Amino acid sequence: MDEELKTRFDQHPYGALAAAVGVGYVLGGGFFTPLTERIAKLVLKAGVRAALVPFVAAQLTELLTPVLSKETAPTPPAPGAEPPQPSVA
Repeated sequence: MDEELKTRFDQHPYGALAAAVGVGYVLGGGFFTPLTERIAKLVLKAGVRAALVPFVAAQLTELLTPVLSKETAPTPPAPGAEPPQPSVA
């Protein structure tokens, strides 16, 4: 097990450092502080935005695709009107 941890730490030194900092922060009593509350709110807002933006974009695309791709149908001529003649170039 000791060799496995050493191999992991050697392969991922920044991950090991981040884990050590996180464990030290929690064990040092930093979990229930105003800083943690602010960080949690920031992360939550960013997560909600990251989740909602693709959802809203997909819904708008689905809603607007038929409107944007719809070809305009020619309007029928008025009763008694002469049908338009093709132009000769």
